[in-house]
Amino acid sequence: MRALVAVDIFEPGHEALIQHAAEWAGKLGATLDVGYVDGMSYVRPAILDKQLRDILDSEMERLKEAREKQLEDLVQKIPEGVRGVGRYRYDYPAVEAFLEMSEGYDLVLVGTHGRQGLVRFVLGSFAEKIVRQCKVPTLVMRTHLPE
Repeated sequence: MRALVAVDIFEPGHEALIQHAAEWAGKLGATLDVGYVDGMSYVRPAILDKQLRDILDSEMERLKEAREKQLEDLVQKIPEGVRGVGRYRYDYPAVEAFLEMSEGYDLVLVGTHGRQGLVRFVLGSFAEKIVRQCKVPTLVMRTHLPE
């Protein structure tokens, strides 16, 4: 069985989410991959100046490498018996990119903060969109925001 957990490496609590997902993977006898979609690619088309685009491309490449390394470091913290691979994707919109990434998995795990009201409206709900649109069985795990 193959499982994929969606993480935002900039969101508080992402390490706890991965560890919780690893516990589920262990109970299910699954291998756990960690998926991160970097949505920064949407910035580039808005830059018309070639010199500025070249600078942006160079900086974005550096950031992508750093984020891939950060993702790999997170994967290494998963217990060996369930550890899979890190799946990094540089694409926008993140929901659609993650849905494509999830194809071929037996289970998808996502975290939710349970935000409500205006905050949820402004930030959207990645987890809700995944649950509604994913063709793979999806487990939603509650994460906690720092006090």
